[in-house]
Amino acid sequence: MKEYSITKKMQPIILECKSEEINTIANVTNQMIASISDYLLQLKSFNNELQEQIEDEILKQQQQERLMIHQSRQAAMGEMLESMAHQWRQPLNIIGLATANIETEYKLGVLNEKKFDERMEIVSLNLQHMSNTIDDFRNFLNPERKLERFNPHKSIGEILNILDAQFNNSNIHYELIEESNVTFYGVENELKQVIFILLSNAKDAIMLQIQKQKISQGLITIVTKEKSGEGVIEVCDNGGGVEESILNTIFDPYVTTKSNANGTGIGLYIAKNIIESRMKGNLCVKNNKEGSCFAIKISLENLDKKENEVL
Repeated sequence: MKEYSITKKMQPIILECKSEEINTIANVTNQMIASISDYLLQLKSFNNELQEQIEDEILKQQQQERLMIHQSRQAAMGEMLESMAHQWRQPLNIIGLATANIETEYKLGVLNEKKFDERMEIVSLNLQHMSNTIDDFRNFLNPERKLERFNPHKSIGEILNILDAQFNNSNIHYELIEESNVTFYGVENELKQVIFILLSNAKDAIMLQIQKQKISQGLITIVTKEKSGEGVIEVCDNGGGVEESILNTIFDPYVTTKSNANGTGIGLYIAKNIIESRMKGNLCVKNNKEGSCFAIKISLENLDKKENEVL
């Protein structure tokens, strides 16, 4: 193979420019720089305006969500008070009857110490029952957002204590089943609010089915269990299920399954928001043969890590 080499020197390329041309190039360059600077300033201004708009929209959305949560809370308070009225009616009647018996037996001269103690025991037990109802109601409405470990089975039981009389008067039976012991970490009252919403919706759906004479008795089954590393709460009823036309949008705001004017359409939206945003879980629904079944799923992994999180 032959070897080749370049022996001839390469001559530098010399650009001959007149001063006018240099000035022209400089002016054009300066104009381009000025245009780019103006564009960057406009872009920065646009970005700032866009950021302000985004922050305003986020603030509006947060305010709207707070308002909706407040509305849901107010609606829950109304239903709670109605439940307490049902819950207190029977013990008040029993207390009234016991005190009337004491008065009658005293006037007849047949009231002895044994009968008096028996009557007072009845009064005391029913007063204790009413006091427990007040405690459950007060705990539910406690505004403190305290992160803690809690047993969801126990939390559900407290809500059922409040709704018990109302369910009985509506011919609705319920079953609370603990398939496995589960511990959640979060704000207990927020889960209670979700459970109250689900149970209230189930009650309304069942009562509508009873009114239509499609069923004679309501049944709500609540199951707490652990499955695949998640704590699961299932709330199932025989209330006929969710209409297919709204099944995919049931958690959207202002979508309601209630035919009366009491349906605000924000309960399930708030419930899903609490479970997903606050408790980092999932809330879903499906229809079964007799009604609907809502499922809350919360990851049980890294509970210790969650305890270090700040509200």
